[in-house]
Amino acid sequence: MDEQKRKELTKKYLSASSTLKEEELLMNDPHNTLGDWATFVRNEKSEVPMNLGKDVMQAIGKKTNSKRIFLFRAVSVAAAFALLLSFLFIPSRENEMTYEEKVEMLEQVLSGFSTETNVIADSDVIYEDELLIVYMNK
Repeated sequence: MDEQKRKELTKKYLSASSTLKEEELLMNDPHNTLGDWATFVRNEKSEVPMNLGKDVMQAIGKKTNSKRIFLFRAVSVAAAFALLLSFLFIPSRENEMTYEEKVEMLEQVLSGFSTETNVIADSDVIYEDELLIVYMNK
């Protein structure tokens, strides 16, 4: 390589506008002006393994699959635990009251309240809503 071309390639390399082929020519030239840097680049140059892409994809797949399996197992255990708790805490229907028993219970509760209507007439309305009216005795 002549001196003119070497200077031109060095200038392009230092301005970061050279192609990979031009860089390779410059680094392999024994009379280049880059000196120790060219020697360092030549010594540190390594080749990419042939099956790198496959190895990377397998590693990613293993992590994804292991996370998915762990999540599936965790959700399964949680579902089983929830089902077990539902059997323990949901009361059985053995204590259900018949209609007649419910009516009797309602009558007992209603008998505890007074049926006087004048209580409301002597009271002030504190809060009134569509569903609720709150009174206060005078």
